[in-house]
Amino acid sequence: MRPLGSMRYLPVAAPAFVKKWLPHQDAAAYTRAPVIDFDRRDALQSQYLTELGANPGAVPRHRVPASNDFAKACELGFGWALVPEYQSQAAISAGSLIRLHGPHRDVPLYWQRWKLRSALLEAIEEAVINTARGTLHQ
Repeated sequence: MRPLGSMRYLPVAAPAFVKKWLPHQDAAAYTRAPVIDFDRRDALQSQYLTELGANPGAVPRHRVPASNDFAKACELGFGWALVPEYQSQAAISAGSLIRLHGPHRDVPLYWQRWKLRSALLEAIEEAVINTARGTLHQ
């Protein structure tokens, strides 16, 4: 296992959603506002809510287990979520998503593979690691 860097996630929501559900972006508002999780194992939003002082167990939730659809659900106003920076940046620039006030999250990523002696696997591993160093947060 080798560390690659981290993927940055930004808290985002559609402008109309923010106006309706998160005008003050305080713990009480986050407790009422619908959140979007990727799947049942996605704890990123719950951790974020806990740090904001909101009760993650009281929050209405949607689950959207497809990466592009997850980001699109935020743009369409289904809820707020932490979305990878690379997926949300263009929408933030275009005004279809708003970057919420809270902090971003950097999630560490790792390359894992069997310890097989293979020139091809080693070449692929080096290519992945070199690309990650140029594109991920270190």
